[in-house]
Amino acid sequence: AVYPNYLNDSYFELVKKGIAATSALGAKYAVIHPFPFPLYKKRDFWVQERAFSLKWFKRLIPCLEQYGVVCCLENIYDWDNSEIRHTGFSNAKNLAELVQELGDNFGTCLDTGHYHLYGGTQEQAIREFGKTLKVLHIHDCYGIKDDHTIPMLGSIDWSNFVPTLREVGYEG
Repeated sequence: AVYPNYLNDSYFELVKKGIAATSALGAKYAVIHPFPFPLYKKRDFWVQERAFSLKWFKRLIPCLEQYGVVCCLENIYDWDNSEIRHTGFSNAKNLAELVQELGDNFGTCLDTGHYHLYGGTQEQAIREFGKTLKVLHIHDCYGIKDDHTIPMLGSIDWSNFVPTLREVGYEG
């Protein structure tokens, strides 16, 4: 198996505790980074990552329902030799389709800096996420690394950000 063994049952129990804590704090959403497989001989593992993620996250449904929390998966990248590596989870369409298959207990979190690093526009991501978009992690960057710069001080084009959120009916 190419998947890290830290995603064992003890890690799963920690995530469930995090969901319980989210509920206890009165929050509706818990953001979790999905799990890209470690890079192995430059192979694309999206099919395997997607299958693994569906199985892994579906196991959370009883806990999410018990606590009334929605699990939001964030668009992410991975590292390869200290360089940003895009994964299937970097692509908003892939992530939205995964979340739709997982069902109503799941949503998406748009990390604006991560999507800029991916090379897409914020409007593209917002439209791809559509109604699955529940949470925003708003920050800017210069498109080179995950700077977490104050919005409008990096190189992201913010001109249509809010209008596009309105267009898709974002409720956050």
